Amino acid sequence: MNFSLESIRSKVIGEKILANGRSMAEEGRVILKDIAAVGSRETEIKGTVSGAGDAEETFDTKLVISDGNIRTYTCSCNTQGKINGMCVHETATSFAYYRHLYQHTAMRTSTAQFMKDIIDNYIRCRVYEEMKQEEGTIFLVPKITLGTLQGMSFKLGNDAAEYLISDLGEFYNRMKAGSEFEYGKQLVMKHTALVFETESRTLLKLLLEAISEEAETSVDYGIKNKSALKKKSLNLKRSYMDDIATYIEGKYIELELPDKTKKQVLVEKKNAEIKLNVKETLLGGYRLEPDRPMYCFMLGRSLCVCMFPFEEICMCDKAYTQIMSELLLKMNTDIYREDNFTVSKRDMALFCGQMLPVIKDYVRIDTKGFEIENILPQKLEVDFKFDVDSDNNIVCRETLSYGDFYINPVKGGSMPVNILRDYAKEYKIKMLAEKYLHGASDDDGNLIIKGEDTIYRLLEEGISQLMEIGNVYVSDKFKNIRISSAPRLSVGARMNENMLELDIDMEEFDKEELKKLLESYRFRKKYYRLKNGDFVRLEDNSLSVISEISEALEFNADEFEKIIDSTLFIPKYRALYIDSVLNQAGDIHLNRDKNFRQLVRGMKEMADSDY
Repeated sequence: MNFSLESIRSKVIGEKILANGRSMAEEGRVILKDIAAVGSRETEIKGTVSGAGDAEETFDTKLVISDGNIRTYTCSCNTQGKINGMCVHETATSFAYYRHLYQHTAMRTSTAQFMKDIIDNYIRCRVYEEMKQEEGTIFLVPKITLGTLQGMSFKLGNDAAEYLISDLGEFYNRMKAGSEFEYGKQLVMKHTALVFETESRTLLKLLLEAISEEAETSVDYGIKNKSALKKKSLNLKRSYMDDIATYIEGKYIELELPDKTKKQVLVEKKNAEIKLNVKETLLGGYRLEPDRPMYCFMLGRSLCVCMFPFEEICMCDKAYTQIMSELLLKMNTDIYREDNFTVSKRDMALFCGQMLPVIKDYVRIDTKGFEIENILPQKLEVDFKFDVDSDNNIVCRETLSYGDFYINPVKGGSMPVNILRDYAKEYKIKMLAEKYLHGASDDDGNLIIKGEDTIYRLLEEGISQLMEIGNVYVSDKFKNIRISSAPRLSVGARMNENMLELDIDMEEFDKEELKKLLESYRFRKKYYRLKNGDFVRLEDNSLSVISEISEALEFNADEFEKIIDSTLFIPKYRALYIDSVLNQAGDIHLNRDKNFRQLVRGMKEMADSDY
C-alpha cells in the first residue's frame, strides 16, 4: 500500500494539529485496536487515543484508507463539522498507522546524504585527534621556480623517493576524499593528514587552502572548480603566499633558476644588501646596474632577492618592498637590459635630486668616480607678482629663473640644455598655479584671475602657499583687498508686557548691504564680497546667532532678512532659550534690560527646583 506522509498532510488543516498529532503518536498515546482489509482496495483502522494525563479521557477513532489515501475519518471527540480536516486524534491515529505500516515492511527511514557526510567528518576528526601525535612518514616540501615558468610547486616523498605533484587540483580532491593513489613505485599513499610528518602537516593545511582559493578566485586560471585546476604550481604573487612565506622562513628550500640550475637555499627574513653602480656611458649619459647577478620576485606581499652565489633568499620588509620592488624586479639577471636603466646627463639631476635620496637608505650607490654634487639640480626661483585691473580682476605674472635665465611659463619657451632643472619644484609650482591661478592669459603672459570664488580662495589660502615656494609681490591696489571677519553684532533684549523684544544691528553696514550679507550666509556661502571689493568671512562668527534664532522661530526667507529691519517680538517662554544662545555667542555686544534678566533668573530657579 502506497500510504505516505503526504496522504496525512492532505487531510490536516493547520500545522499545529499536524505537529500535535505526530507528537501524540511518537509518545505512544495511540493504540491501534484493529486493522482490517475491506475488499481488495481498502483498509479500516480502529484506534484509541489517550489524553495528556492519567485522568484524561480517551477517544475512539476510525480511518478508512483507499488506494493509499484517507477516504473517511471519525472520532468520538465530536469535532466533525466544527473544523475542516481531521482532528488531532484522527491525525495521531494516521501517524501511528504510518509507523506500524513501515515497521512491518522492508522500507525504513534512510540516512540523508548530508548526515552521512557530517557523521563521516566527525569520525575523521575524532580519529585524527586520537592519532595526530603519531609521526607519519610522508614529507611535503615546496620548490620555487624562477623564469618563464615562475611559481611554487610541491613535492611528496619518503625515505625512498620524492615525486612532484603534477596536478594540484587532483591532489586537493584526493585529500578531501581520503583516496589512495600511486605516485610512483616507491610511493603509494592514502591521502590523509595522518600519513604526513608533523612538520609537513602545517604546510599541507596552507597548501590546501591556497589551492581552494586559487581555484575559486584566480583570474589566471579562470575557473571555479578544484578539479579543473590542472596546474603543478601556485602563483607567487597571490595573497595566500604570505602565510606560506612565514612557514618557509628559516628553512632550506629548492630553488630552480631560469637556466635550470637547482640549488638548496636558506630563506631569511632580512633586507637584501645590494650595491648599485652608476656608470658613465660612451654617449655621455649614465647607467644604473647591480654589481652582481641577482633574481628578484614577489612572494605574497614581500619582495624576495637572491644574489650570486645564490645561497639565500632575502625576504625584505614592507618599507624595503614598497621603495625598491619596482626598480629591482626589472634588474633580474635573465631580463636585465642596459637601455632600461640609462639616464641622460640632463635628467641625471632629477635622478640625483629626487630618486637617489630615497633609495640610498636601502641600497649602496657607487658613483664610480664622479661627484654627485656636480650634477644636482640648480637652484630654481619663482616670482609671483599680483595686481588688480580696472574690472577688479586679479592679474598675476609668474616668472621662473635658474640663475640669469628667466622664463615665463605662460608664454613658454625652451630651457638651455646646460641647465640642470629642478623638475620636482617645477612640478609643485605647476600644481599650485593650476589650483590657485586658474584663468585666461593676456598677450603679455599675465594670468587674469576672475570670479569671486577663485579670488576668495586665492586670498584665503593660495597666497600663503605660494609664499612657501617662491617670492610673492603685490601692488598697493592688491593690498587693499582684504578678508575680514563679520562685524560685531549688537543685540538688545527687553521685556514688554508678555512679549520679548529683540533688536539686532551691525553698525558697520547699511541696511541694504546687511540684507545681502545675511542672504549669503543663509545660502551657506563662505564669504560675502562688499561693494568696495573686500570680502567678509561668513564662517564661525556672530552671524550664527541670527541663524540659530531664525531656525528656532521657524522664519522663512523673507522673515530671515527682516531680522535687521525691525524689532522682533517673541513669546516670553522663549526667553531662557534666547538668553542661552546669546550667552554662547562669541563676538556680540549684548544689552539686556532689568525685566529680561529677572524673567530669565526666575525661569532658571524654577528649572533647578526639586519637585
